[in-house]
Amino acid sequence: METDTQFDESDYANRQVLMRQLLTPKPIEGKDNWGIPPEPEKECDQDLQAKIVHFYQLKERGVHFNKNLLKNKAFRNPHIYNKLVEFVELDEIGSNFDREVYDPYGFPPEAFADQLGKFMHIYTARYFNF
Repeated sequence: METDTQFDESDYANRQVLMRQLLTPKPIEGKDNWGIPPEPEKECDQDLQAKIVHFYQLKERGVHFNKNLLKNKAFRNPHIYNKLVEFVELDEIGSNFDREVYDPYGFPPEAFADQLGKFMHIYTARYFNF
């Protein structure tokens, strides 16, 4: 039975190639393989290896770090997200795409949530005569 939409393998392959090209970062000048070091030739540090083995054993017993983290009272702090973003100096609107493909800073200021909130506050104050 034929359908109206037929699977075109060449179209799929072309999309895969395009996605790979878009998602592959540009090479870093003077660095091979984006600065990722080669696999170490010597043995892993004993303490580090012990930690890795410990966490694998915890995983095998069904203990999950994320579940324990969610149970932690400090993690339920409503301001923790802002603190974490500040701590790791995260650019929340950043992008892995080149600016020519997508520029997250190309939007006017009023397109961002903080400015929308200010606008709504001003509008509400004027509309309701606050």
